[in-house]
Amino acid sequence: MPFKRFSCSVRCPRCAKTWKSSKAVWRHMMASHQLRISPVDFIGEKEEIVDVTKPVILCSNLLHYHEWLTTLTERVNEALHPALPGRWTKIEDPCVPEKYVLHFLAELLEQTDEIVSPHSVSYNCHRAVPYRMRTKRVSYRVHTLMALKKVLEAQGKIKLDSNVAFRHFEKVNASASSTPLTMKQKIARAKANASNLAYPEREQAPTSRISLVVSEGEGRATREAEVIYWPDLYKTTSSYKFQLRFYVMKCELR
Repeated sequence: MPFKRFSCSVRCPRCAKTWKSSKAVWRHMMASHQLRISPVDFIGEKEEIVDVTKPVILCSNLLHYHEWLTTLTERVNEALHPALPGRWTKIEDPCVPEKYVLHFLAELLEQTDEIVSPHSVSYNCHRAVPYRMRTKRVSYRVHTLMALKKVLEAQGKIKLDSNVAFRHFEKVNASASSTPLTMKQKIARAKANASNLAYPEREQAPTSRISLVVSEGEGRATREAEVIYWPDLYKTTSSYKFQLRFYVMKCELR
């Protein structure tokens, strides 16, 4: 018999109404009861409190964590490539030590209170390897780009490219093309355009701009960065499946 996805609920501590996400109950608590954001518990199918491991700072062995973080940051940067479409993008790492994931979340928690509790907890069928008929999926959402940027750049080797410009497939300086022109430069550019000739600014002008968008979004068009982990996939090791989901916006320039 196929397993049906089950989403755990969150109960308001004041009026006992239930919601499917921590953000929804926090919005209700602030609007109806003037309560601040605080940790909440998720309720399972049998009204039991679902156990979710708390984020914890890793005090030692940060070298290997930073190597993993460097690879993760590089993969995020490579998602902002002109050959790829602008869309929701998900980066996966099928086997990450539990302590790395919890440390990553703990560092995010130091930057924003949005992840004081998971956004949602659900039980899903994991159809990839390892196959699980029913397993837990925990999701955290961040709506501040600076918080994600600081955590990813903690490794100190590479920077997060949140806004890049390309001329075809080559990265160019986006700020150089936006500098104001003198009157002489404008006249020279107009003559070049009329004669269909190339000029230095045209040779360096970007053909596309690509951005990593992390914000509240508008209406149903959400633009969060989502950290997802699957804690119970592996039975013999304390490893998680880790996913980072974010939105890439691409603008073609002519």
